[in-house]
Amino acid sequence: LMLAGESVWAVDGELTWVPSYSIDKSGNYTLDGGGVRSAEHVLHVRYAWDRFMGRGLGPLDGATRVREAGRKLERAFSFAGNAPVAQLARVPYQRLVNTQTGQESPNSPIDQLTRAIVEAEGKAYLAPASAAATGGASKDYELVQFAPHLPQENTTGWESLNKMALVSMGFPASYSRQGLTREDWRMFITTTLKPLGRLVIEAAARAGLPISISWNEVQATDLATRARAFKGFVDAGLTKEEAAEVCDIKL
Repeated sequence: LMLAGESVWAVDGELTWVPSYSIDKSGNYTLDGGGVRSAEHVLHVRYAWDRFMGRGLGPLDGATRVREAGRKLERAFSFAGNAPVAQLARVPYQRLVNTQTGQESPNSPIDQLTRAIVEAEGKAYLAPASAAATGGASKDYELVQFAPHLPQENTTGWESLNKMALVSMGFPASYSRQGLTREDWRMFITTTLKPLGRLVIEAAARAGLPISISWNEVQATDLATRARAFKGFVDAGLTKEEAAEVCDIKL
């Protein structure tokens, strides 16, 4: 629901998830795999509503810059991850020249090295080297690691974008810095999970599915805090029923 902006299910005695669909001007659904259903027989939960297309929009649909920057970094990581991996040891370079044509042999060390890198897959190979190629400083027999390169700026940027994405999807901003504390968890339940739950309940009601959602399990770690708050509200003059509603406690 957060990533796609919507979740669509066919209602036919049981719920069947629909991976793709289309909506006509009358509001009827053409479901993946065939079949046309009216809106009353489809459970369609939307995070936000594109009234023109009838589809749902997710939090990242609004955070376009975060989404596009993340895609570019993912492509960069993919390119780097596909680079060959090998361990290269430089050895003295010797040209192999064909005495008849004067051309360098296709089996010269450079050509051999080029093929070796492509076929490396983590194995070690001998690579030609010379003093001339290294500015006069001999590097013969020095082991060199040949592997994908991920610039620190890219990895740091990726971490920052992930934190931005989490915040846009309702995670507390402090979570990205210190992990999820008890107060963060309470805020996440109150400001993110429960509003999402109400969206599900409202969409289910439109599809003729009266449901309720229990948050007891996810709030179990916060029970003592809510109990103290309940007592404080009652002592302050609220009725038990009013205090229970505020603290989300069933009497």
